Amino acid sequence: MNTNMLQGIIVKYYDKLEIESMNRKRQRINITNFWTEKKNEIYSLIQDQLVNIAESQRLVSDKIPTAQLQNEYASYDKIYQDKIAELMKTYKYIRRIHSDGNGFYRAFTFGLS
Repeated sequence: MNTNMLQGIIVKYYDKLEIESMNRKRQRINITNFWTEKKNEIYSLIQDQLVNIAESQRLVSDKIPTAQLQNEYASYDKIYQDKIAELMKTYKYIRRIHSDGNGFYRAFTFGLS
């Protein structure tokens, strides 16, 4: 998980927190102190989000005929059509990979198995 994604989750989580006193709301909270105080809750939130993604979407799809690509990219220019035609000569099927930043590693590892 990259730093930007983690910081984004921290900011989203921070926005959801209820702060009891008005004085604390006015203070600027140091992100480092916030992280040390709330890291277990943040890890739990991240884990829940990953579980939700894994349950709602498959990380690697079933086989899809390459001919389906032609239908999807029919409105694109001729260069795309030529490239899809070349793919169809070599491959009968493709698999879609969930794009979450780890797609390359997932596709590479899936290809090894």
